[in-house]
Amino acid sequence: MPVAPGSTAKLIALLSTLFYVAFAQSDAQCGVPVIPPQLDPEDRIYGGSTAVPGSWPWQAGIYTHSYQHFCGGALINDRYVITAAHCVWSKLSNTVRVHLGSHTRLATDDTEAVYKVEEVCAHPRFNPTKGNNRDIAIVKLRESVNFTNTISPVCLPSHKEELPVGSKLYVTGWGATTRTRILKKSAELKQAMTEELRDENCPHVNPDVMCASHTFGSSCFGDSGGPVVHQRNETWTLFGIVSGGPWTCGDASDSPLYFAKVSHYMDSFILPYMDPKTPRKAIRRICTIT
Repeated sequence: MPVAPGSTAKLIALLSTLFYVAFAQSDAQCGVPVIPPQLDPEDRIYGGSTAVPGSWPWQAGIYTHSYQHFCGGALINDRYVITAAHCVWSKLSNTVRVHLGSHTRLATDDTEAVYKVEEVCAHPRFNPTKGNNRDIAIVKLRESVNFTNTISPVCLPSHKEELPVGSKLYVTGWGATTRTRILKKSAELKQAMTEELRDENCPHVNPDVMCASHTFGSSCFGDSGGPVVHQRNETWTLFGIVSGGPWTCGDASDSPLYFAKVSHYMDSFILPYMDPKTPRKAIRRICTIT
């Protein structure tokens, strides 16, 4: 029977919506840390505040197979981690490892678990020469994650969901902590608070990009790919992925922080890729596979 034009895309969108409902129900405790974070308005990664160990249980460290840390990520269920495309688009999946439950970057914590990667799905329209647009990727793990008090997923937003003006966001990572030694990453997980900037304060960006201020601090080298989360009703939701920022870390007079806007990609990229009903042929249209 012939298929009406556009019906395939509508069907995929419908299936993705149904999958999201099932996904949300299966991870009812997403976004609720067993160990609560200690929130401080002066938090900032550049020069900033050390996180309470285990209080950001979705934080992922992305490493080479030789244990060199190079980016962050966010655990979104028991098989998938979201990160920035610029972190992984040029890497083969068998050379990447994902560390969960980690607090100390240069040591193996008792709470830490290391997972091999089955596949990396980078957004097919990501272009490293074209700035921060479509800078998002999904890492599929080879085996299911065992959730613990220090390893659990963050919640996902609904498709195209926007935050109210002035909403507070928290960024976490092992990025540089001093302006004069930008290649010296933090040994312990740091946290920073920031606020989303609206269009008039962040011109010339696509709708798939969030901008944020340096009022309270700044993300920096090594924070790329890390989670940008917002708390509502005691639950944390992933609204951004660290993508870029100013040339000088923590320089409020320079360009703003840039985050990939997760809600923009829910129906077109994230949910279809994770849905086991999506045909492999469709996956290859959704992703650049490494």
